[in-house]
Amino acid sequence: MKKTTEQSIIDTAKGLFWKHGIKRVTVEEIAKEAGVSKTTYYRMFSNKEDVAERVLDAILENGLREYKSIMARDIPFSEKIKQVVEMKHTASKGISNEFLKDIMSDHSGLRNRLVEERKNTELMFIKDLRSAQKKGWIRKDLKIEFIHYMLNLFNEKIMDDTFLALFEDSDDAIMEIINFFFYGILTTDHESE
Repeated sequence: MKKTTEQSIIDTAKGLFWKHGIKRVTVEEIAKEAGVSKTTYYRMFSNKEDVAERVLDAILENGLREYKSIMARDIPFSEKIKQVVEMKHTASKGISNEFLKDIMSDHSGLRNRLVEERKNTELMFIKDLRSAQKKGWIRKDLKIEFIHYMLNLFNEKIMDDTFLALFEDSDDAIMEIINFFFYGILTTDHESE
């Protein structure tokens, strides 16, 4: 299937934003990399923030669609969690700290959109956790509210420069948080000494 010019611009912008952040990328760079003129760009997008919003929307929509698909599969809950972790790892590959900081420091609409979507996703995840707990797939003594609280703390860590400095890149930081949250510090095969 051939990409539309609009989709080509969105994909190009995503690649540039992912690598350099939003603020450091210009409309001229996006247009040049996409192989279109600035006039063509401005026929489809009013400014850089407009395309950044479309990039973020596409990322969020794809993530939500994939999450729902995984949770709907007829597989054990532990396998669902593993697939969600792998999905998040794949989705975060190559994301720059600048991109995350630009979104989280943005006061137009990107930060608000991300925060709102994160709330909706958390509610859906909590509902899925409660369901799994009722079915005996999660410890009965574990408070779901604790999980929600910890998720919020982990989200804050992604913007913490001291925390990020512990890792080679933000992708590694995100995966360390996800793996720690779901798997703790024990080996998966529970090796004895």
